[in-house]
Amino acid sequence: MEDQNNPTNQSTGTNQSAPSQKKWIIIIVLVLVGLYLVQSFVFSPGRMTERILEKASNGEYDVSVERDGTYNVTGKDGESVSVTSGASTKIPDNWPSSVPIPKGVNIEYVAVMSGKDSEAVSTLTYTTNDSMQSVSDLYKNELTANGWSIEGQISTGDGFVLSATRNEKEVTSVYITSSNGKTNVTLSVQTIK
Repeated sequence: MEDQNNPTNQSTGTNQSAPSQKKWIIIIVLVLVGLYLVQSFVFSPGRMTERILEKASNGEYDVSVERDGTYNVTGKDGESVSVTSGASTKIPDNWPSSVPIPKGVNIEYVAVMSGKDSEAVSTLTYTTNDSMQSVSDLYKNELTANGWSIEGQISTGDGFVLSATRNEKEVTSVYITSSNGKTNVTLSVQTIK
């Protein structure tokens, strides 16, 4: 009597379900890998942003979006912009030590812009638990001690702005505000080459 649950081919005596199952497993794995690659490289938000910005500039700029969220834009003439925000944001390598950034602050935004043969501008934003007054005192004292000349400063109840120059080739601006119990600081340093 024949066993109907036995998948053996009666004419050849071979088991056809094992190769068939392997074939379907391989097809499913290939489809999943293909979908992952398409999603990662074609439809990723970063890659889509790159293509949109490059197309909008008519090919004048090369745009790349890094895994850490950094946007890099480079022009044909050598000018460049790099913008980072979020958890991976850190002090840029070219940040001058004469413009201090206290330890333990939460850096939220960094932009570095440079021209081929001209100026460079770096901007950094951070938050701290220190008071607005202590932060403004820090910059007034440290900038002066590091050779900067304070050109102007304005203090209001909810903000402070300071500008300083050094060596006729560097300009820095400090913007300080306070909200929700935190002090927000934006620093900008411009170097003229």
